[in-house]
Amino acid sequence: MLRDEGSLDSPSDHPPVGTDQQQADTPEETGSPDNSVCPKSEIRSFAERLFSLNQQTCSAFSIIEERPNEELIVAAKTGNLTKLRELHTQGYSLRTRDDTGQIPLHYAARYGHKDIVKYIINNAPNIINDKDINLGQTALHKAAAYRWRDISCMLVAGGAKLDVPDHRGNTPRMLALQCEDTDLASYLLSMIFFNIWDS
Repeated sequence: MLRDEGSLDSPSDHPPVGTDQQQADTPEETGSPDNSVCPKSEIRSFAERLFSLNQQTCSAFSIIEERPNEELIVAAKTGNLTKLRELHTQGYSLRTRDDTGQIPLHYAARYGHKDIVKYIINNAPNIINDKDINLGQTALHKAAAYRWRDISCMLVAGGAKLDVPDHRGNTPRMLALQCEDTDLASYLLSMIFFNIWDS
């Protein structure tokens, strides 16, 4: 099993605090956190365009649980979409977990790899709300904690639950507030109300 650098009480698994703190543990980041939040009026059409599933994609669901492969974790961490796609098309599971219980989607969301997040949601949308073991966090928790706004929008459009608490009782919105990203926190709150009104 691959070991992530963090554990439940290690600094690397705590979200950054304050606007001046650097996201130093993000190895392959390019650019700064996203500066815009998805308008809620475009969520439905965005989801339909971005995550529309065809018959071939749905046929892959039967194999996503069957064959774990630790190289998928490495590919998600480093942003190597080519390798991740290659392993997945060979039949390896997008639900592969490391010893902290994190799957490739958790790492892609944490490290800001939008193309990998999109690929995983497109091919395995039923894992979008999977929690890790150590922190009890979903991919949306990771994206919010590390202030990845575009990825947060993608996850919400793909069906991520907005009000799920982690082991510390934090929802994704609460993690955004802890990072002083009030725009992201406001967006997540607006989507909670949007979902209530739409139900």
